[in-house]
Amino acid sequence: MLKIGDTVPIDYPRGITSGPDIAPVWFALVVPPQKERAVCQYLDRHGVYAFFPSEEKRWRRKGKVFKRDIPIVSRHVYAQFKQAPQWDVMKEQRRLITGVYAIGDRPVEIPRDIIRRLQGLTVGARRLEEARAELARVRTGDRATISAGPLAGFLVDVERVSGGMAWFAFLTGGKGRAAVATLEREVPKGEAVLGLIDDETAPSVAFKRA
Repeated sequence: MLKIGDTVPIDYPRGITSGPDIAPVWFALVVPPQKERAVCQYLDRHGVYAFFPSEEKRWRRKGKVFKRDIPIVSRHVYAQFKQAPQWDVMKEQRRLITGVYAIGDRPVEIPRDIIRRLQGLTVGARRLEEARAELARVRTGDRATISAGPLAGFLVDVERVSGGMAWFAFLTGGKGRAAVATLEREVPKGEAVLGLIDDETAPSVAFKRA
């Protein structure tokens, strides 16, 4: 029986984390193929921040532009825990989390500087993709190829761009208009080459003359 002044133990609820707050620690979780985003969402619902290095991929289909984040390091999610992780509970989520990087039976904490570099991969890849998109953006005065529709394959000179539409002149004569998304800009030879430069902090974007 408890008496006045006795210490009452705190009964923390069981979840993927438990106990009092601790200094944030990072772990590398192994996940099934193409489950990186689902795992991050699952962890977020349980109060754990997680990410996976990714790059944005874009493609065209019938004149529409689609985009999706693709993992740079597949089947890996990096999670920050602010309470003690309960690995036995996470083992029950085998369809989402298949393992954790460990030495023997002891999960390995990932140093913060490595996490910064991994986060930099995503930033660098997105900056590169944004730079590529800017390079490919159709502007007034550009030469472009129509990539979709009944006029696909025709080379045109763009005379005006407004409200997502482009007005142009055919090289063979005549004029027309089409959605900007259906035009692919012809990049003049030697205009620019995009590449990644890796330094001690994170990748960055460089423009070089060809």
